[in-house]
Amino acid sequence: MENQYPFDQNFQRKILALMVRDPTFLTRFPDVIRVEYFFGEALRTLSRQILDYHQEHRSTLSMDGMLEIIERHRQYHDLKDSVVDLLRQEVDTIYLRCDLSDAMLVRDRAIEFARDQAIRSALTRVVHEFEKDPKERTPHEEQMDWLLSANRVGNDVRELGMDWSEKSGNLSEILQSSSYHSSRQIMTPYPTINEAMYGGMGLGELMVVLGLSKSGKTMLCINFAAWELFQNEGSVVHYAVGDMYENDVALRYASRLTGCTMSQIVQGDPLYLERYRNLNLGQLQLRIKRFTPGTTRIGQIYSHLSALISGHGFHPRMMVLDYPDQLRGGSGENMYSAMGEIYDQLVEMAEEFHLAIIVPSQISRASRSTQSLGKNEVLTQDHVAHSSQKTSKADIVISINQNREERTLGRGRVHLDTNRRGKSFKTFPVLMDMGRATITECASVESDQENQ
Repeated sequence: MENQYPFDQNFQRKILALMVRDPTFLTRFPDVIRVEYFFGEALRTLSRQILDYHQEHRSTLSMDGMLEIIERHRQYHDLKDSVVDLLRQEVDTIYLRCDLSDAMLVRDRAIEFARDQAIRSALTRVVHEFEKDPKERTPHEEQMDWLLSANRVGNDVRELGMDWSEKSGNLSEILQSSSYHSSRQIMTPYPTINEAMYGGMGLGELMVVLGLSKSGKTMLCINFAAWELFQNEGSVVHYAVGDMYENDVALRYASRLTGCTMSQIVQGDPLYLERYRNLNLGQLQLRIKRFTPGTTRIGQIYSHLSALISGHGFHPRMMVLDYPDQLRGGSGENMYSAMGEIYDQLVEMAEEFHLAIIVPSQISRASRSTQSLGKNEVLTQDHVAHSSQKTSKADIVISINQNREERTLGRGRVHLDTNRRGKSFKTFPVLMDMGRATITECASVESDQENQ
């Protein structure tokens, strides 16, 4: 395109021409092209009719059909002759005279056009916010959500998927660059999970940890993260949006990493300092940040993570968010919709920043009024509050389970409920030493203690 502004009205006419002359265009780009993206009332009017017709009939609007709609509007809405003439001229251009010799280019640039217009619209909303009284302005985090959403317009629609005939013979080679490959996996402290996932949790994946209140959900997340820090020599950022402060979180990591009880650490036991020095724990790449529950939005988490990476050169391989249920929904809609929006953005953050994200999630109190489990019962995603908005978006769903007898003995069970890359419905016993923030698969207790 040689126009001074590549997305001018001539380019927009080409998009409209594709919308009515290429039956596959709107099907391939669902919900990407919108009426408000077009310049001028005439193009917006025509685009509205085309999109409404396609949504209702799943087919393109013919030229005769469009002219009939214009005539109806002339009769019932008292349109001026000049307006009708302009609409008819635009219809003639779009259906008959618009040059589509560069259709492939227009089709490709249509996504950029939609994203560009969405960003312009979001920026306009932000500018209008600054014209309001400060007390009436939308929170900055929500304004950031507007911009982030606009920047995601059209994602994934260009990719037509894998062509089996071309790619299947090289599947092993293709998997070398996916989360199946060891270089893109994070080994966990639990052999059963590593075996089920063909090596461990993948970068770019989301894990949801379920459990009853005070069952050890956060502790289990810390065990995953501590293993990544010490055994894998990786990096972790831990966001606390629950009832723990940064010192509380740090205490649990220190206990898990040194094998000392939290009481020993609080009292300054020399054994803790000795192990801390001998294990060289001061070199571990761990950042801990607390956000206020109920007022923090997911956009603030995104902004802080972006600042860590771009401004401070700290790029974690794992993120723990404890826990998203306490975040404020970005849309202001009901809790069910808000949770869906939060978990959607967690999935996008995992992919964008190329890191594994682990989050604990509260089960529905209504379905667990006794707050206890039967002897062989395990929690599944069916017990989760707003389950379809959380676990359906996760790559891995596990639960921590402990009945009364197990609680007395310091034992429990971890259940692998969902695993998109391997085996599911695997349950294994664990030892739970809450004083040392340690949850260990029974089969690996001895070797784990040796590592401490």
